[in-house]
Amino acid sequence: MNARVANLTHELRPTPGTSEQNITIDNTVRSIGPLQKTTTHVLLSLDASAVYVTFDGTDPEPDVGHLLQPNSSFVWRKEMALAARWVRENGGNGRLTVTELTY
Repeated sequence: MNARVANLTHELRPTPGTSEQNITIDNTVRSIGPLQKTTTHVLLSLDASAVYVTFDGTDPEPDVGHLLQPNSSFVWRKEMALAARWVRENGGNGRLTVTELTY
């Protein structure tokens, strides 16, 4: 029996014609956007400071949302990345680098 395993991160490649987005995450709620139609996933790298993120349309704030630590990287589906709303934890600003990927 043959099986094809699909949707593995090593099969992702940069979306042609895109460049990185560098977003400063401060005390104002931020989001990612816009992304190319052909983008299926994004690589996110978080530097400098911890941030809170929500996905349900509510504004993140200290103690509301998922706390993500600096020096972390994530591969998310496009829909999840577009739903994300970001704000810094108390203290300094964070920096989010976004690279668009295609499967």
